[in-house]
Amino acid sequence: METRPKNPEDGIATCMLCGELLKGRDKVKYQGWWCHTECAAESIEKNVDKFDKKPFWIGSLGAPIGILLTLTLFVMSLEYVPILNPWPIAIPFLGMAAGLAFQSIGFYGFYSRYYHNMGVVLALFSIVSAICHAIVGALLLTNGFDPAYYSLDTGQLIPLAVPGVYLILFLSYGSLALLMLVTAIEVVMLEGTIGSGNFNRVLAVIFIGLIALAPATPINIVVELSAVTILFLNAGVPNTWRDVSLDE
Repeated sequence: METRPKNPEDGIATCMLCGELLKGRDKVKYQGWWCHTECAAESIEKNVDKFDKKPFWIGSLGAPIGILLTLTLFVMSLEYVPILNPWPIAIPFLGMAAGLAFQSIGFYGFYSRYYHNMGVVLALFSIVSAICHAIVGALLLTNGFDPAYYSLDTGQLIPLAVPGVYLILFLSYGSLALLMLVTAIEVVMLEGTIGSGNFNRVLAVIFIGLIALAPATPINIVVELSAVTILFLNAGVPNTWRDVSLDE
């Protein structure tokens, strides 16, 4: 939430919200800054009373949709495995793509609701990673029925043998790793806004650990989608946004 005075040189002589002089008008201390009483009331109404959690609710849908799609179809595919079947490997990537697409909206909520520019970066990384995961899944399904891409010893599909998969797979894991790294940084920056203390530190460690788990599909899907959902579900109005006093 932006709380910088429009004219810092005037100090407490100007309202930190509208920038006009405070002299001769009702004033309160709002989040540590002096401002007009009516300006503080308007800010609380806009940012607290009308706080909209929709981006975070939508972002939270990424977990059940992504996990359900991945695990359910993954198990179903394993029960009916023909000689040539790319589905068990392709589906986790499609599930991750769906989950990340929803999560991009939740990440953007960090910008639209908390005014953190990092939210835009997270949303972009999430979209890029979703697209890359979807392309991997599509390539596996398009070319994965060709016997040339299967191991003669195990009969299993060799994903890296499929044309075009190596590069896009590298981009998928790379973008996901960057997403987790920036998310860890954002979690630390959001301390006091979303969560505090051990909650933020534990989540940050989980996101850092997910960088190593990135290639462990579908394990990384369950952990990543769940951890981000926990973050979204804890999003709300910070207590400091209600901080109004009459102290001189």
